[in-house]
Amino acid sequence: MSFASINIGAACVPTEQISPASLGREAFRYIDISGIDRDSKVIASANPLLCSDAPSRARKLVRADDVLVSTVRPNLNAVAMVPTGLDGEIASTGFAVLRANADIVEPKYLFYRTMHPEFVDFLTTNATGASYPAVSDAVVKRALLPLPPPSEQRRIVEILDQADALRKRARDAGAKAARILPALFLKMFGDPVANPMGWPDITIGEITTLVTSGLTPRGGAGVYVDKGPMLIRSQNVLMNRLDLYDVARITPDTHAHMRRTRVEPGDVLLNITGASIGRVAWVRHLDSEANVNQHVCIMRPDADVVEPSFLSTCLSLPYHQSMITGIQTGASRQALNHQQIRQLRVSVPSRERQREFAQREAGLHNMNQLRHRAHAELESTFDTLLRRAFSGQLTAKWREVHMQELLAEMQEQACLLNPPAPN
Repeated sequence: MSFASINIGAACVPTEQISPASLGREAFRYIDISGIDRDSKVIASANPLLCSDAPSRARKLVRADDVLVSTVRPNLNAVAMVPTGLDGEIASTGFAVLRANADIVEPKYLFYRTMHPEFVDFLTTNATGASYPAVSDAVVKRALLPLPPPSEQRRIVEILDQADALRKRARDAGAKAARILPALFLKMFGDPVANPMGWPDITIGEITTLVTSGLTPRGGAGVYVDKGPMLIRSQNVLMNRLDLYDVARITPDTHAHMRRTRVEPGDVLLNITGASIGRVAWVRHLDSEANVNQHVCIMRPDADVVEPSFLSTCLSLPYHQSMITGIQTGASRQALNHQQIRQLRVSVPSRERQREFAQREAGLHNMNQLRHRAHAELESTFDTLLRRAFSGQLTAKWREVHMQELLAEMQEQACLLNPPAPN
């Protein structure tokens, strides 16, 4: 059984646009699109502002349980629910604010719908603007909302809440685990700013045998294949971790023409352009031959001087990250060049201490791999449940048991959606 669908707008009540000055107070908290955590689907930050300093986009009054949908770059699915603590604050006009009619739809059910691939695809298909795709509030409200009776909505929310809590717990555990490696580094080698142990201060150029960046493969789309050598791009280089799940593949001929950019186990890879500049990870092993593109730099450590795990972790610390991101190229920071990378300085401890660190780092890596795998399985489970929830499959058996009560709710729901004409 599939649910009957209505437009989202038919299940919502009107919202307000106001000037922050009309709030009757000196300051307010401003919810901007950049404040949405797209992974956890929550409002991660709402900056306090004086009403006199309010930007022109600060106009949408929000209430607790409102659903915010970013109308800019809708493919990124920046959505969130307004918590009680932000009731009565102001959101950007870059959001469509969906306020559920509680007699028709549960707010959390509506929120989960905005995470569904069908909703995202609808907005993406209807977006306008090539470089800055966006949709209007009207488009958001035209999106379809499968509508079971209220009791079944609550049952769906209950199941999805449980699955969502598990994946968030796994994400939080991963965030805590990511802090262990830097803490171990500082414990073993000291603060790199103060260098209390007096380790020699050496440039990257002095401890590497190669510093080079990649190339853009020539030949257009024809160089990319399903099977072949890997092309590691900036999205594959995460902080202290390579993610090769979605790695591109190139033809053997293309790989042969990109000899200078070949990657070897033990190489340290550094993103040198764009928003991910500074992300660094080292190559433990490779399942096939590999190259990097122009956005990634290869640093090949001198095996007699430095361990790749030490160099990678060292460059990931806040001190070195601020050095990397603070380097200027031309009028503004766009990219790092090889000379700038070679001139970066690091304090290099003894090989014996580095090897001890490498052994501990390997143990942490193995535990993190298991954690990443479990997290991926939870994400996959949640996605499956989300898809089944709005097709009617998730609660099919529950519906059979509660059919009598649901029939009465469906009649009430129909009356609310289609009120009789006045005499």
